[in-house]
Amino acid sequence: MFTVVSFYRVKKHRTNQFIALNKQVGMINMSHGAIEHEIYILASTDAAAGLSTYLQVGEDEDLLFGQIVFRNQSHYEEVSCKLKEDGQIHSLTRELAELIDMSQIVTASFSSD
Repeated sequence: MFTVVSFYRVKKHRTNQFIALNKQVGMINMSHGAIEHEIYILASTDAAAGLSTYLQVGEDEDLLFGQIVFRNQSHYEEVSCKLKEDGQIHSLTRELAELIDMSQIVTASFSSD
């Protein structure tokens, strides 16, 4: 499996809108072949205090975690190519960019192959 994870800092008053848009992004990812797309909100700041500190999450922000799963890296690259041609994903990405500072997203990929 090949998994891409992302951490997002979202202003608390924009969290619900961010989650709704991200779910739409997930549906598009899966329509192009992604196996799974999930978005999670931090349940307890105590549990991830170090991570919240490292990511400099403000008191007025929520920390969200996104995960997208693919069969392997080549499957990820195949889906990514399809997404580059999808106008709806570009529109949603612009909407997301209005809600958060995209340069503050921390993303990493992991492989279990």
